[in-house]
Amino acid sequence: RTGSDIYCNMPDKKTVYWFSLYFDIYRDIMKLPTVKQNFYLIIFAKSLKIFREGLSFPMINVKALADAHYDELVKLRRYFHEHPELSNVEDATCDTIQKKLEEYGIRTEVVEHGGVFGFIDNGPGKTVLMRADIDGLPIQETETNLNQKRVCVSKNPGVMHACGHDGHISMLLTEAKILQEIKDQWSGRVIFMFERAEEGSDATQHLMPYLLKQNIDYCYGTHVRWDVPAGKINVEKGAAMAGGFAFQIKIKGHGGHGSRPDLSQSPIDCFHAFYGNLQALRMRDVNPLECLTLSIGTVQAGSAYNVIPNELFFGGSSRFFSYEHAGKKFYDDFLKLLKNECDNYDCTYELVRMKQPLLEVRNNPVCGDYARKAVAKYLGEDALYDVEPWMASETFGLTLSLFPGVFTFTGIANKEKGCGGNHHTPQFDIDEEGLRAGVVAGVGYALDMLDAKPEIEFKQNTEDPVQLGLRGM
Repeated sequence: RTGSDIYCNMPDKKTVYWFSLYFDIYRDIMKLPTVKQNFYLIIFAKSLKIFREGLSFPMINVKALADAHYDELVKLRRYFHEHPELSNVEDATCDTIQKKLEEYGIRTEVVEHGGVFGFIDNGPGKTVLMRADIDGLPIQETETNLNQKRVCVSKNPGVMHACGHDGHISMLLTEAKILQEIKDQWSGRVIFMFERAEEGSDATQHLMPYLLKQNIDYCYGTHVRWDVPAGKINVEKGAAMAGGFAFQIKIKGHGGHGSRPDLSQSPIDCFHAFYGNLQALRMRDVNPLECLTLSIGTVQAGSAYNVIPNELFFGGSSRFFSYEHAGKKFYDDFLKLLKNECDNYDCTYELVRMKQPLLEVRNNPVCGDYARKAVAKYLGEDALYDVEPWMASETFGLTLSLFPGVFTFTGIANKEKGCGGNHHTPQFDIDEEGLRAGVVAGVGYALDMLDAKPEIEFKQNTEDPVQLGLRGM
């Protein structure tokens, strides 16, 4: 343990000799009477400090390792970008990931409908989970980004990696390969999770029960971000991304002719009352120091100006940075208000789609501190970048409710290369240089957590894991 905090490459024979000599001296000191032990141990500790400083062992040069694997990182990213698959049908993507992991000598398991897992079991120690999502979006990609021709374009018409999951896959595969190659320099266990269907399905219901069986100590995830410069990493304190819920609802009344509204129960009048009171509900329910947004994106009812329709359909979403302090109460009172207004107007309602709210992506303070220190240590202090939390939502919030961990943002913006289009748009593109920094941050965090083995006070979510996995937008 004399050099664990400056873990080095394999020492030469001379270094091994000196380590052995010091261990022999320590053993002999411990044979002395207790009174003499204290005196000699102080001298021993001081000489050992001088010895360690004289060795000047370098820490693992994670950046150099990422540089050495950069060409393969880019090759992987471009392959997955050219072959995107939609949620729940990422079969070819999963096959490629599994083959790559096995090619690296990493044991794999497949969770049906959930994703692919890789395992490096490397002696005693803690277990770190590292995660990437893998699905694409139903978007037709443009040949150009913001200002120039792309380096690669989707070969699957109507499907695009418009959220950067191709970057996530390639970074995690590269991190897995590096950690496998230097496994003689760390001890513990690393699990790599490649998650299916993050973009809005119930795949997490298959993953949460599986994860609880893996004895995970810490977790890590990252998301590329359009407004963070390539080469920079952001580690938020507290919530990094929002939780939220979406709603698609039908209000059912009784239609009639516009000349006799007294003979009908108008779903439009009912919705009007509900919507007005909903805005007031947000003010009454939510602490002004908490963040909660609400938006209605669609309202559809009727087709003739003089006919009251039977039904009205509306949909929208709400986002928040604290389920406990804002989201939960607003969700419950939303449904109470809907029922009350439908009763007032003699209407009924149908929840076409409305899941239990997705939890916010909340960073553990201890893990966040280690992540920031890892970025500064392996990339330099100037690689840390401040940016506001993201109001988008992510299923990794569910994993973070089970295990202490951190979710970072990897910068991929570069105006000169035309990279800076927002996520989920046809113009979105990645500056691949940013992925290099993402790999360094991920590997560095894993190594430091496995070395430090911090004991973290953490209150684990006790919700049924299947029900937890069914939460979503």
